[in-house]
Amino acid sequence: HDSFRSPTAGQEHHGSVQAVAVSPDGRTLATSCEDANVRVWNVTNGRLLACLSAHRAPVLNLLFSRDSQLLLSFGSDMVIHVWSAEQFVLLRTLSGLTSEVTCGDFSADGSLLITGSLDFSVQRRLFSTGLVLRTHIGHVDAVTSVACSPDGVSVVSGSRDTAIRLWSEADCLRILSGHRGTISSLAFVGQGERLVSASNDGTLRLWSLLTFESWLTIETSLRTVHSVAL
Repeated sequence: HDSFRSPTAGQEHHGSVQAVAVSPDGRTLATSCEDANVRVWNVTNGRLLACLSAHRAPVLNLLFSRDSQLLLSFGSDMVIHVWSAEQFVLLRTLSGLTSEVTCGDFSADGSLLITGSLDFSVQRRLFSTGLVLRTHIGHVDAVTSVACSPDGVSVVSGSRDTAIRLWSEADCLRILSGHRGTISSLAFVGQGERLVSASNDGTLRLWSLLTFESWLTIETSLRTVHSVAL
């Protein structure tokens, strides 16, 4: 955009950027780095809107709510802060975590928060209270990506163990194998009958969740594909 400005002195992050998230309405960009702060930017003109300080350790990931009203920051201090994405104030904190949360996703109606952690677990929690409804165990390394199906019933998780797991509300339904590196990003396609995955092996794969097979592999010239968005 012609009017986009680079950050001025004093606005930029101090250290490598750990996470980036764009609000679903496309108006706001959130970034975090090793200094434990979260910065919020106007996408149109690049203006810094706020610097959010509450974590005591680096922020590992960021997540906007589907209505763009809330911003969640997942810290290596083992707390999740919930911020107003309009007023830039801390609304509440989800604490009592037993491991660092590395990734998250909301159900379509916003009632459930799905998280993946360094302790290999995937959790479904009631977002309004933070109550953990189910903990899924099966991965043998850190969980690096999660996604919730459009109907809110199924969850997929990817891990450093290179596996993608499809979970019902109770059990692991299927393990999708084929990637040779960490699963960096997952996204459901359409009504949830297909899935796209990105990996540190430099490939994208499209999966049928009816046959549980990969029907398309896209080889890139990159060592790592970090993220996919639909």
